[in-house]
Amino acid sequence: MSQLWHVVHVKPRAEKKLRSYLDALHIWSYLPSRVRTRKVQRRTERIEEPIFPGYLLVRLKEGERAEVFRTNLVVSLIYLDRPRPVIHQLRDVMKAVKSEREMRIALPSEVSVGDTVRIAEGPLKGIVGHVVKNDKKSVLVIDVEVFGNAVAVELSPQDCVVENKL
Repeated sequence: MSQLWHVVHVKPRAEKKLRSYLDALHIWSYLPSRVRTRKVQRRTERIEEPIFPGYLLVRLKEGERAEVFRTNLVVSLIYLDRPRPVIHQLRDVMKAVKSEREMRIALPSEVSVGDTVRIAEGPLKGIVGHVVKNDKKSVLVIDVEVFGNAVAVELSPQDCVVENKL
């Protein structure tokens, strides 16, 4: 029996609860997340937060689809007929999130808003994104089209190459 890839759109702030439920049923799920630290009064807390709030990636067998909807946490289920590009994009996003490298210099002046650029150097080499202006700086945005969200990474001029000019 083959397993089909789906993106589960969940109710607000229910991602971890659904992941725990699916783990108990031995259904494979993946919640892209990062750990943030924040100060509360005099102590520091480490919080795991989803990178794409409201979404979870799952692999389901034919009969497991009903189990996902039984929780009352699911808004919709999106079938991925071509999961490979999504998995590669998720890998790129996780690489960007985990990257320890500081990239804080503006992009080259020949790059303008809407241009497609490819990262040529560093830990994010090969990732393609679109340039967006943010007041005083240019930001490379790594698009993950299935989730409808993006992750922003600031790049140094020598680390990117213009692929398509708008």
